[in-house]
Amino acid sequence: MGFTTMTVVQDATLPAILKGQDVLAKAKTGTGKTVAFLLPAIETILKTRGSQGFAGRSPVNVVIICPTRELASQAAKEATMLMTFQKGLGVQVVIGGTNMNSETRRLGSQPCQVITILYPDLSEFCVLASSSCIDHVLSFVTL
Repeated sequence: MGFTTMTVVQDATLPAILKGQDVLAKAKTGTGKTVAFLLPAIETILKTRGSQGFAGRSPVNVVIICPTRELASQAAKEATMLMTFQKGLGVQVVIGGTNMNSETRRLGSQPCQVITILYPDLSEFCVLASSSCIDHVLSFVTL
């Protein structure tokens, strides 16, 4: 993927995140914040998946809460790129104002360990969270 060195924000945050510590980072656009939180999140998914199996089921493990559709789509695209070589792992964007039954079915039927959702749609997310497809969340991230 062309990564050779960590950015300043990645160097400052990755060690703490990998130790399981909460991190609050503020940096300009393009400084690598998304990769800084996604890499440890994917690592956690892979470790959990290996130990628990989740055979035939697609639990959501990471919820990324975003202020805009653009940022939700961007974070999903980045996560998809980072998980390219991990079979059976997937990312979905949850956009409010849609049919929650179809959203729940989609989340339950397609591989999806990472979802991105908009702030205004959190109330609709609670409907999804009460479904059986979202009961293994390991990380919440707010952008």
